[in-house]
Amino acid sequence: MLPILFQKEGPIVWITFNDPDRLNALSEEMGNEIQKLVPKINKDKSIRVVILTGAGRAFSAGGNLDIIIARTKKKAPVNQKEMISFYKKFLSILKIEVPVIAMMNGPAIGAAFCMTLACDIRVASTNAKMGVNFVKIGLSPGMAGTFLLPQVLGIPAAMDLLLTGRTITAEEALQKNYIHHLFSPENLREETLRIAHEIAANAPFAVKAAKKGIHSHLKQINQAFIFESKEQALCFKTKDIVEGIEAIRVKRKPVFHGN
Repeated sequence: MLPILFQKEGPIVWITFNDPDRLNALSEEMGNEIQKLVPKINKDKSIRVVILTGAGRAFSAGGNLDIIIARTKKKAPVNQKEMISFYKKFLSILKIEVPVIAMMNGPAIGAAFCMTLACDIRVASTNAKMGVNFVKIGLSPGMAGTFLLPQVLGIPAAMDLLLTGRTITAEEALQKNYIHHLFSPENLREETLRIAHEIAANAPFAVKAAKKGIHSHLKQINQAFIFESKEQALCFKTKDIVEGIEAIRVKRKPVFHGN
């Protein structure tokens, strides 16, 4: 099974996370494929808009729990280096020159929700849920969440989501401007395509220039990569992260001790 599906429909490209059995949990293979697609998309001048979504009933459940547990066995410097590489692969979508729409067809959690904040427009199904649950599993935020959330949502909203780790409904996300548009599941694809074609009908050079200007503030994101990878590397060596993952797997509330 291909980890990422790539489909071109006229001026619109679909990039789809393709591991529905695991709710499209982010994997190294997915990141590798996305990174490869970016120069391909930028080279094709017929592409006007990219839509990022997930196969099945989820956009993405975020980090793969097996991969997280495996990191508890590695040394901190190794984890820091590998986490920076992991972030950069997925967030290479920031290098896509045309507008990118995140279409959240279902849950978008953790690192996956951070990815949607790297997109230019966010739309969601009414049955979607969102959140950055890092602290609930004993892990500090990653995927540039400490940078993207304040930039996109503002500091108060970023503090709320990052410190509580709570999951919110699509309705609340719309009310607080986390997402731009909310549609019923049966209308989500059609309405997303309508927005994409509205953008695609505009002058390509002007659209790219507008996006480039808005993205000019993202030059500092590498500092977030360094900070977050270091903190996550430290968290991987704690007992709390093992407790957090175990609690999720047996569906109970974790008991953290700060060590």
